[in-house]
Amino acid sequence: ANNAVKHNVVIKVIRRLFMFLPMLAYVIAMREQAEAAMFAAELDPNYEPSLDLHGLSVDLAKHELEAFLNHAFMRRALAVKIIHGRGQDKLKMLVEKTLKTHPIVDAWRGASDMRGAGAVTYAALSRRP
Repeated sequence: ANNAVKHNVVIKVIRRLFMFLPMLAYVIAMREQAEAAMFAAELDPNYEPSLDLHGLSVDLAKHELEAFLNHAFMRRALAVKIIHGRGQDKLKMLVEKTLKTHPIVDAWRGASDMRGAGAVTYAALSRRP
């Protein structure tokens, strides 16, 4: 009887896993597309659309960043480049906080090359309407 119960539990777990596999495959594919878009943006030193927030106050930078993201989304950009500089990290923290909660941002990450590390952030934008 114990083996039959264990067998039924295993069957139920396997069925649930198979229900989630298509969703997992979709999430992985979306993450790969986002990373590919950000990588392409990072390879091009003159990548557009880009936004330079150097010298702006946090309040003005927030306004500029929101407008920039919305405009890039409307232009169907796959990724954006945001230059915030190294400074006191106030602008970098603003960029990260905004990207983390913004509904049109699928993924974001800092630059991985030595020139932009800590000073540039890339974001992949959603393709969903």
